[in-house]
Amino acid sequence: MNYEESEMKEAFTLYHKLLGKGKIEKREDTETYRFYFSPRVRDIFQNIILPIAKVRVFNVDETIYLMPDIDNDIFSYTNEELRNLMKLNSNKELYTVQFIWLNVISEFYGEQFQLTNESRTYVKVEMILRKVNEYINQFKQLNDEELFDLSVEYEMDLEGLVGVWESLGKMTEDVKDYKKATKRDYGFVLKALSFWENEKLLIIRNDDEIVLTEKMKQMAGQFYHHEERINQIKELLNKVK
Repeated sequence: MNYEESEMKEAFTLYHKLLGKGKIEKREDTETYRFYFSPRVRDIFQNIILPIAKVRVFNVDETIYLMPDIDNDIFSYTNEELRNLMKLNSNKELYTVQFIWLNVISEFYGEQFQLTNESRTYVKVEMILRKVNEYINQFKQLNDEELFDLSVEYEMDLEGLVGVWESLGKMTEDVKDYKKATKRDYGFVLKALSFWENEKLLIIRNDDEIVLTEKMKQMAGQFYHHEERINQIKELLNKVK
């Protein structure tokens, strides 16, 4: 298909602005926002720019978002960047955070979503804590060889994950500020969730309830049931149930 020069300019203007800001809101940049709804401009965007750039675009509440694919090394955070941003001491702590994130998405997009195509309205932080505890206890029941084999098969430091979780204390009634108690299990979960809250992916209500934003719903719906890496980890979790 041949495209007009003006159509190419509009498509790359749209991409350039998304690249710079991560989103385009209709109320702030109506002209560029409308570019996305031109069939030919959108065709350039979807079939040429996005596959090469390894990004995805979606429109929610009159806002267009640009998100990296999971295998996009240019736009995704590196382990070092995540550790620094979250003030984590090691990759083992980072893997524990990522394990918590996976459990959050799993609770929102588990059996209920498969039956009704609707995610949960909210999930309790306590439920995530309980699920992580259950999996850690399952990992602890494996002998060293079994744990090592699973770690190699799924490319996860399960021993490190168990070690980090075991090093955390339990939350007690004398703790007044849960978010500051990051050396306790509940506080560590809140720390993991706070990063996503800062990224506008979820909202934490009263340190107790997790609610997904529309941005996160779009991302999770695209990634959770389709990405190979996530499916591998889901398979691992099912193995140790």
